[in-house]
Formats: sequence, structure tokens, C-alpha cells
Amino acid sequence: MLSISNVTAGQASAYYTKSDNYYAKAEGQWTGKGADLLGLSGPVDKAAFENLLNGKDPAGANQLVPAASNGEHRGGVDLTFSAPKSVSLLSDVCGITEVREAHERAVSAALQYAETNIAQCRMTQGGQTERVNTENLLIAKFAHDTSRELDPQLHTHAVVLNVVQDPGSKWKALANENLYQNKMLLGQMYRAELAANLKELGYAVEADSKSFFEIAGVDKSLIDHFSRRSEQIKAAAEKLQKEYPDASESRLREMACLDSRQAKKNVDPSVVREAWAERLEKQGHTKDSILASVREAGEKAKAAEAERTSPKPDEYEYIQMATQALTEQESTFSREDVLKTAARMSVGELRFGELEQAFINFQSRTFKDHQIKLIGKDERGNDVFTTKEMQKIERGILQDARNGQKSVQPILSSEQVKAAVSNKYSHLTDGQKQAVEHILCSADKLTGIQGDAGTGKTTMLSVVKEQLEGQGFFPRGLTFTGKASQELADGPGIKSQTLHHFLGGFDPQKSLNNPDSNKYAEAMKHFSVKDIEAVKQGADLDDIEKAVGAKSLILDTRTSLRRNGGMTITQERYLDAVKRDVQDTLKNTWHKAVAAINPHAVAREKNQTKDVFFRDQDSSVTRGKQVSHWHVMGQGGAERQFYESYTLLQSGEIIHTRHERLAGGKIEAYATEIIKDPGNSVQKGKEVWIVDEASMVGSRQLHQLLDAAQKAEARVVMIGDTKQLQSISAGKMFDKLQTTEAMKTVQMTEAIRQQDPGYKEIVQDIAGKRIAKAFEKLKTHGKIHEIADRESRREAIVNDYTSRKNHENTLIVTARNADRNTLNRAIRERLKEQGKLQGQEHHFVVRESKAIGPTEQHFAQSYTVGDIVVVNGGKTGIKVGAQGRVEAVDRANHTITLNVKGQSRTIDVRQHGASLAAYEEKVQGFVDGDKVVFLKNDKKLGVQNGMTGQVVGLDDRAMTVKTDSGKEITVNPQNYSYIDHGYSVTTHKSQGQTAKDVIFHGESGQEQQSYNSVYVAMSRGKQDISIYTDSASELEQAAMREQVKTSTLDYGKSEPGKIEKEGTEKTQMEGGEIIKNETGKGMESGMKDRADSATPERAAGGETERSHKAESERQRSDNEKSKDIEIER
Repeated sequence: MLSISNVTAGQASAYYTKSDNYYAKAEGQWTGKGADLLGLSGPVDKAAFENLLNGKDPAGANQLVPAASNGEHRGGVDLTFSAPKSVSLLSDVCGITEVREAHERAVSAALQYAETNIAQCRMTQGGQTERVNTENLLIAKFAHDTSRELDPQLHTHAVVLNVVQDPGSKWKALANENLYQNKMLLGQMYRAELAANLKELGYAVEADSKSFFEIAGVDKSLIDHFSRRSEQIKAAAEKLQKEYPDASESRLREMACLDSRQAKKNVDPSVVREAWAERLEKQGHTKDSILASVREAGEKAKAAEAERTSPKPDEYEYIQMATQALTEQESTFSREDVLKTAARMSVGELRFGELEQAFINFQSRTFKDHQIKLIGKDERGNDVFTTKEMQKIERGILQDARNGQKSVQPILSSEQVKAAVSNKYSHLTDGQKQAVEHILCSADKLTGIQGDAGTGKTTMLSVVKEQLEGQGFFPRGLTFTGKASQELADGPGIKSQTLHHFLGGFDPQKSLNNPDSNKYAEAMKHFSVKDIEAVKQGADLDDIEKAVGAKSLILDTRTSLRRNGGMTITQERYLDAVKRDVQDTLKNTWHKAVAAINPHAVAREKNQTKDVFFRDQDSSVTRGKQVSHWHVMGQGGAERQFYESYTLLQSGEIIHTRHERLAGGKIEAYATEIIKDPGNSVQKGKEVWIVDEASMVGSRQLHQLLDAAQKAEARVVMIGDTKQLQSISAGKMFDKLQTTEAMKTVQMTEAIRQQDPGYKEIVQDIAGKRIAKAFEKLKTHGKIHEIADRESRREAIVNDYTSRKNHENTLIVTARNADRNTLNRAIRERLKEQGKLQGQEHHFVVRESKAIGPTEQHFAQSYTVGDIVVVNGGKTGIKVGAQGRVEAVDRANHTITLNVKGQSRTIDVRQHGASLAAYEEKVQGFVDGDKVVFLKNDKKLGVQNGMTGQVVGLDDRAMTVKTDSGKEITVNPQNYSYIDHGYSVTTHKSQGQTAKDVIFHGESGQEQQSYNSVYVAMSRGKQDISIYTDSASELEQAAMREQVKTSTLDYGKSEPGKIEKEGTEKTQMEGGEIIKNETGKGMESGMKDRADSATPERAAGGETERSHKAESERQRSDNEKSKDIEIER
């Protein structure tokens, strides 16, 4: 655990030396090469310390570092290394010296690494100023053993003085950016060294749920007891202030910690330790019992190690696993990224130096496609690496795109498209017309549409579909999310599925070369997308009653068919023949086929489409869709009639019936067959794959898609928006294909979603990155409400929402899931108070996705006993789609054990984390009228992740939801439990949604806020936008920072003979800057020269809590996104 803060000379001097501070009784020690250069060693002298804090030499005679232009001098940087609570308990409560020494050695190792690899100053040569490595630091270390609450908390303040010697032996100011940028690395290195030191001493360590570790055998209740006193002490100190008004804050806290009876005594270490012993005894423990438990845990770990049958991963395997985990999220990485990830995976097993050497060696060693490659430097001058696999993937995508240029015949000529547009589609905007022409007239296999939010992509695709089908092409929609797939089906009527589902089932041998593939594809052409969706939806009693009234065919046996009009002997023989033909396929439910063969009933009509219902042997009713036609050949007495029908069953099977009869009515010949879906049936050379949400598609998935397209001779159209939220997976290929011009792209920029002229202007300004203008208009029109307090702000949002007459048409968008849950609860309570939600509340156990980012999936501490885990792929040994409950978590070996249908199955998440999706369970109440959101795709139910609706029927066993599209879906929560309240949704869940009005909770300080998130949130509405924020100016600044994913194509050559632009391409933005969407990068730059408002005293108290928060903050944004954008199937 490491916290970091800038300190001024005054702050540091007062804190480390003031007489009433208990911490000052700990003697400081000089360390670092800078101390050697100045002849400093041993205890820290107060006068020398103060002089150096002010940039002078130890004697105060010379100014080593001049003050800044404002006349002030930054004293230095305080690196506070805090030991795990169990280490503090053994070191300070139990008095185990060797444990304290293990901490001290770990701190020294981290500081030595910082000095050798991180220490920098600025040098100017030839008018160019750059940061250079100094390999020396001047450090004053102060070891303390309590927190501000006087809980045991072993920690070391390493005050890095703002004085370093440059390569030319001149004293300069420390350039502290690198320390901030490598805070996470130094913290992880300290933990790795500490864990290794403890294991060498015979202690066992185990990772906790926050990616830290504790010594095994120390009771968790003790750890909690000695960690949670901050708020209690604060409250007690406030009461004591009335009794002792002249006491300092620190004195009041001491009195509160030790009980008011100690108020008149001087606090010294012996008093503190006596208090600890008393608290220990009250918790039912003694020093001896703790030591015995720790020794027993160490012996058990040693015995388990001796019984291990499989070899432990070595340092090279840990480096390989780390690069695999990192490239799930980003295409490139730094050395520090790899080392801190490998250190987390190998906690206690390897020292940091071993991993560092393995990384260096790894660059010359090859493990299949995991060779690490240095590909360039980032904007800070740091080395950038990737794997051979990732570089090959991204270069391959670029090469495939270029190879596909001018390689196919245009589907239509430009003249044909313009004529069609003029005659039939004159209502299209200029952008829509250009997009239609671009897709239909391109001679490239890969084309792109950069479509801003709300520019009418659905309308454009309706025209494209009609024209493609008219030319004999089959448009196939492929999307990142199930919701987008449904919208392509409901809107332009394009048969669609998720990329994950399509690529998972695509097999060139079965999909392309199997004769049944084309047969099934041709048969499916008889059914519209609406027909297919109707069959999937199934049937209910209302449907049956309507069918009876319309005299539709409802069948269960031939007897019922006789009652519905009777059959001739010929027809009965005909049915018997059909039964023989299909019974092997349909087994005992052969009667489903009866619907397809009733020539007596359909001979009077041509080209008929009708619903057909089947009653199975278990009395359940399903829906089918029958398309039939007949035609006549010949004349007079030689007339011959041909009848043919196709019936689509809910199972996906198609019954094809064909017969011929003479003019007199006698059936001459007949045939029937069952056509099964062989998988992803693809018509080779005749398909156009429309990839929606293209900016969310990662490099690995896109590479797989283009490979499939090449085998299928399919054309690919990528449609997306680089300005909206980006993929959680590695890569930004939709952007790179455009900027490298490997994919020709047209722009759709004319907003048509927003119907209010003022709102439309604001959205267009944001889309054009005119952020200052957009916010000025928002303020002018009273769209921004500033409320500093979060609770008050959320209350205002609840008031706004529930006071609206048609609140059902309003969407609340917020960045954090925590705020979403709070808002949902508050809104439901208010609507109940208003009588807008009534009726009995029914409670169900529901599941929601856990917030686990792509990298975090590879760590066992991300999973908890009781979680539900779904296997989405990989070689786990468990069937894809299977799910199980976590029954054990081994944080030391990073494995989880699932109970899958009564069998225990263990998965190494270091290897297979990317193939898993985890869910938590909670009890949730619902009433009639509740707005809900579905959280997971379910093909049988016809629901998609992100689909919203309103509860229109409810009892203890089932819930009926009317979706926003008007479809009613009945859900049994025992079978499908991925549902939650949907009044408020996260920004990521909102992408792709449209509402009449939008309320945006735009808290400025949240790391998730960026240009992309603000753009998505503000562009969801049609009529109005209301923004609630703590600071309009800071939210505006956040909107000027854009997410930027990394790509191997940003560095060096993308292919032989072609040089790409070096570095990340920066988007021009009014007053804006670029931030990187990388864990631990790009967010600390604003801290580099700012004296942190937190004093060292504040930093010393609550180190564990503050460090936990800081360490997890970098992961939160991607974890939140992962919670809403799961791998969809």
C-alpha cells in the first residue's frame, strides 16, 4: 500500500518535528545516493532537513535549487509505504521484530528501484527541455507504527527531497511526474518484496479481495477491529472538544483513542501498547494465540506445497500470463504494466527483481506468439511494448483491408443509386444518401460509415437492405451487443446476431461447404424478420383464442383435424406418409409437421402467410409460421397444380412440403422434408455483413471476423462512431482503419434525433468538439443545475424525474453503478408515496453482472464464494454456456472452483479469466408499473442486455414485461433472473438508447467522465436535456478529455514499406486534451507540480483505507464499463 503527496517545506518541517506529535518520536534515517553525495548518513538532523526542504545545502550556506518563479519552493514528495494490518499486528502488537525488518527491507527495495529507474530532472539543451534520468535521490525515512487513530499501523514516510544531481553533476529540482506515474508500480513492488520476505521467514500469505495480502492465520475479525475506528474516533473527538476547547486536533484524537480517563496524561508508546493489549483481550485473543495460529497456517502452507503435483509457474510464465491479461484490454503496454501485473499474480512466490530480469530476457525468448516487442516510445518518452501476436493481428487487419480495395464489382452503379434515391428515397439527408451510395457502389470488400449519434443510421440501412435484396444479396447484421442486434431486426428488418454468437458458430466446413447450408438459407428467405421474431416469441392463450376465432389451424392429433372439416382417404394416406417421413426427426412430436400439409385448406389461396399453432403432448402451445403458394401449369384437361409450403418451427427447423395434383384433384406426387439449421449458414459470395457498433469491436474479434469474411467471400460494412464509448477489449481498429485510409469512410453528421432546435445545436456542438460553445448554450438555456453535495444532487434528480407528467419517457443517465442503484431505490420510494406505483410487492432473487475489468478477470480475488459464473468460451474443460456457483476461491493460486450441476470444476483464472462472466445475486422487489432493464441476452425469451420495459403483470412465480418496442415478455425469475430496476442506467448501458427527455447526472470528479461519456449521455434525448453536476466548469473540462485506446499501429511500420504516424493521433478539440484509457496512465499528469492539500499528518492516518481507494480508482472506470458491456452471445 503506497500513498503519495507533494509537501511544502513548511508542512514537512512542522509535521516531522513538532513537539506535540507522537510520530516525531521516531528517529528519521538518511538514505539514497543523493545523501551519499552530500555526506549525509544515519539519523536525520532537524536543521539539515529543514535546509534541504528549502532547496539549500545541509548547512544552509548555499542554495542548491532556486525557488520557482512564484517565489515558492516545493519541499519534496512523501511516499508513504503502509504494511498490511496483519503485519502491523504481528510487528507492533505482538512485538515480532523480524516482521518489522521484513517491512523495512521491502521499503528499501522499492526506494532503490525508484532511484535507479524513476528519478528524473529536467535539462535544457539547444532550446529543448526534456526529462532525464538521474539515478540518485535524497530521502529521509521516518518509520511509524500507529495511525492517527492510534491503531497499530506500521508505515514508513519516505520524504524524497526536491534535490537531485543531474548527469553533469549539477543540483536540480526533482521532476516528480515519474513518481506519480509509477505509484502503482512502486506499491506493487513493495508488496511483492514484503510477501517474499515473509514467506522466507516461514509465514504464509494470502491475497485479499482488494488485490493486497495478509498473513495467513491472523483472524479477519481482528483485522477489521483494528481498521475501522476512524469514524468512531472522529465523533468522540468532537464531543471532547467541548470539554477541552484549547486542545489541538491531534491531542483530541489521542484522548478519544485512549479513552477520556487518559486525558491528563502524556501519551507515550507504553500507554498505547497497553491499550492495544486490552483491546486484543476483549476480542478473545492474546499475543500467544495469534502467534500459534500464524505458525500453524505457515506449517499447513508448507505441507500443501510439498504435496503439490503440478509445477509452479516460473517467472517467464508469470510474465506471459501478465501480457495475456493486459492485452485483453490494451494493444500495447509498458514494462511497468507487465511487472506490476505479474507481481500481483505471483504474490510471495517471486521477487520483483526476478520478474524484471525475466521481462528483459523475455524479449529474446519466444513462447508461441507471446514474444514481447519494443515498438516505440510514448509521448512521455517511455518505452512501449506489445506482443508478437497483437502486432500480427493489427497489421493483419490493416493488410486485409488494403488487399480488399478495388477487389469486387460494385453492387450498383452510382447512376443507379442516384436514380433510386431520386425516385424513392428523396427524404434522406445528404449524409444518409452518401452512406447508401458508398455501401452499394464500393469496389472494396471493407467499407466504413462514421455515423454521429442520432443521424438516422436505421433509416439509411432500411434503404440499403431493400437494394441489396433486390440485387440478390443477403444483408447480415452483426453487432457487439444483443440489444443492437434486436434494433437492427426491428428497425431496418435485417436478420442480426451478436458477433460473439456468429463467430462462435462459424465453421467454414459446415457453414459454407455443407449443402444443407444453402438449402436452409434459401428456405429462410421465405420468412421476414418479423415472422422469425413472432415464432421465437411463442404463443399464449390470447393468441390461441384469436386463432380459433379466425379459424386458423390448431392441431394436436389427426382426430382433431377430422373434426375441423374431415379428410378424404387420399389425404389420410398422405398424412400417414408424412408421419413416416418425419417421425425419426421429430420423434414423438411428429404432429408438428401436420401444420405444413393441409392442401385442402390452402388450395383456394395463393402466396399465403399464416400463423400455425402446435399443442405438444405436455399441453404446451408453440407458434409456427407457414408460407405457402401454388401455381398452375398447362391448360384445360392437361392442367397440373403444384403446391408448396414452408413452415418455420420454434426450434428453428423448417418443414418443406411440395406436392402435385391433377386438375381433377387427385394427388399425383408429394414430398416433405425437415430442413435443419446446420449452424451459421452463409451464402458464399452473396452476403454483406453489416457490423454495427464497430468502435466497440476489439482487434482480436475484428481479425477473426475479417478472416471469416474472406472465407465466405462476404463484403463487410463497419458502422460506428469513434466519438462514443470505446471497446473494453484491446484495440481501436475502427479508428485506425479510417485514419490510415485503409478503409474508405463517409461521414453522417446531420442530427435528426433531436427535435428541439436548441437541443440539436448543443448536440451538434458536442459532436463537433466545440465544448465551450455547447456548455455556454447549456448554461444560457438553464439546462445545468449545480449542486455540490452528492446526496442533495441525487435528491434533486429524484424530484425532477418524479414530478414529470410522463416520467416514463425520461431516461436518467449516470456514470457509476452505485449512483444508479441509489437513484433507482429513491425513485421507486417516491413513486410509491405519490401512488404511481401500487399493488403488492413481489420479491425475487435476481442477478447482476459484477464489475470486473478485462485485466481483473485474471485474478482470483475478483470472485467471491456464491458468485454465479458463466463460461463463454476457452478451453476450460466446461461446456460453453454452462454456469456454476463459486464454492471456493484460492487466491494464492488464482483458481476458483465452480459447482456445475453437482460437480466441482476448478478453473485457473490466470489462464481462462477472459472466458468467464461473473454475476452477483441479490433480492429485489418489483410491483406492477415498475420500469425494468434486462441484463443478459436470452435467445429463447427474445430479450437482450440493456432492453428496457414496464412490468404489466406480476405474481409470485412470473413477471410480464411490456418492452419499449411494445412486445410483451413473460419471465419466470427462477429460470431467468437477470433483471433490475431501470429508471436510471449507466452511461455505458445508455449507449444506443433513445428517450424523449434525458436527465444526466454528470459528477465531474468521476474518472469515468470524458468527452465520450458526456457525448453519449447528452445525445440520448429527442426533446430535452437536464444536467445535474457538482461543478459545471469541471464537467466542461472533463468533456474536453477524450478516451484514447492504444494500438500497435501508432508506432513504427504497419506493413513493409509503409510508415504510420508516430505516437497517438490527437483529435483537435476546443481547449481540450487527450486522456488515455489505460489503467494507471494519463490521469496523474495534473498532479505533477501541485502541492497536495493533504498534509503528511493526514497522509499518515488511515493509510490503508486511502491506499485501497487510490489503488482501486484506476480500475474502476473499466470495471464499471465491463459490468454493463459483458461479452454477449
